[in-house]
Amino acid sequence: MKVLLALIAALALSACASPNVQAPSPRPAPEQEFYLGANVTKTVSENGTYLVLHDEIDYETGTVVVAQINSGTIDGLILIDNVGGYAIPAQDIGYAVRYHGVTTGVVGGCYSACVDVFVAGYTRVASSDATFGIHAPSEEMYEADAEYYYTMGVPQMLKATYAVPNSDMFYFDSYEAVEYGIATHLGS
Repeated sequence: MKVLLALIAALALSACASPNVQAPSPRPAPEQEFYLGANVTKTVSENGTYLVLHDEIDYETGTVVVAQINSGTIDGLILIDNVGGYAIPAQDIGYAVRYHGVTTGVVGGCYSACVDVFVAGYTRVASSDATFGIHAPSEEMYEADAEYYYTMGVPQMLKATYAVPNSDMFYFDSYEAVEYGIATHLGS
């Protein structure tokens, strides 16, 4: 939980940080937490209002997260040990994140469809211990993926993702994520 709180603070401060500077790690206590269902928790702290997304992204998760983001009250979306899930709801979340300028962050693992959500943030903070994994989708979505990655400003993801068969995974750490342009900042 300490890493999560540090990332919340880093998300709030990251808009003014340089991409090559590690974000500070003050540890404010959450003021309120609400479980919204579908692996989603809403955390309200002195630094803003954040959604925390655990585990898998499914259609219910997509509906809950998109509705919360569209309410206009969400400052950040934190993905914690997320195994991925379905590409379509992940991209729906991503488009809402991008439209509303929501900051994204990762703590722990972020694989497959989780990476699609993460790259949607203009500001993308990866904890120093974060790991990422990408692979091609299970169904043919090349044109939709090309449009999505271009819109999110990470066109390099298309070639990288489709170079790895769906039955496999290419892993990289948070430092490589910054180097590849997937993350914009490192958190503590």
